[in-house]
Amino acid sequence: MYAISDITVSTTVKGGLYNTTKTITLKMSQAGKIYYTLNGSTPTSKGTLYAKPIIITSTTTLKYLAIDPTGNKSPVYTQKYTIDKIPPKVTITTPLNKKINVSRTSYITIKFSENINASTNINKITIKNSTGKTIALSKSIKGNTLTIKITKKSANTWYTVTIPKSAIKDPAGNNIAANYSFKFKTGT
Repeated sequence: MYAISDITVSTTVKGGLYNTTKTITLKMSQAGKIYYTLNGSTPTSKGTLYAKPIIITSTTTLKYLAIDPTGNKSPVYTQKYTIDKIPPKVTITTPLNKKINVSRTSYITIKFSENINASTNINKITIKNSTGKTIALSKSIKGNTLTIKITKKSANTWYTVTIPKSAIKDPAGNNIAANYSFKFKTGT
């Protein structure tokens, strides 16, 4: 029976949520061999021997341990890498695109395919009226919904909402793939 020793293994990239492929390098604190699995099962000395950096391209649970030349084992380490390369998409807007007779006091909401965060150009979201004038707005994000408030909408007026592609991102850091616009017209 092997003993658990003071052998440790370090990794260059800790588990977490990422939007790009990750290259993982493992290093022992002393001489020996590292064994690993990519399917979440417990590694053994009969498993895959670590010989070169591990490329993680999709969501993976990496488990690894080290064994020194006398058979002493390190603890089993677990790193879960969630790789999300899919940008959030608009699923529905309220009001809908090209909707007419929209309430002059209602909020504007944009729902996305996943939870969202503000990105670098969050302050470049605009609402313009039919003459091209930019309207002052405030915005908030909760879960997968962006809510936009404007103080006053004029009657019988078309408004265009534009969300730049680098204004909204998902928790992994993926920005929406392209600028998104929709328009609506207020009622009387």
